[in-house]
Amino acid sequence: MIEPEYLVKQKDFETWEVAKFEASDSPTAVYRIVRDVKGRLRCNCPRWLRKGTTSCKHCAMVEDYINKRLQNERNERARAANDPSFK
Repeated sequence: MIEPEYLVKQKDFETWEVAKFEASDSPTAVYRIVRDVKGRLRCNCPRWLRKGTTSCKHCAMVEDYINKRLQNERNERARAANDPSFK
């Protein structure tokens, strides 16, 4: 069995989509994740909707995506601060 692949895409400041691909170029499912007014991520996947859980793997993927982007931005700022050619 082939493990599904996922792609995270930021739609706007507080909304992301997680697309699931299974042996195809077209997604087999797309989940919408939004950050609520309390800062929590919410998903429209069946598990989230059925159980009202506080997390799901799609929210975890978005958290990972956000953390990697923040780390990349910090790395770029540090590189720019230490490299005179960026000035």
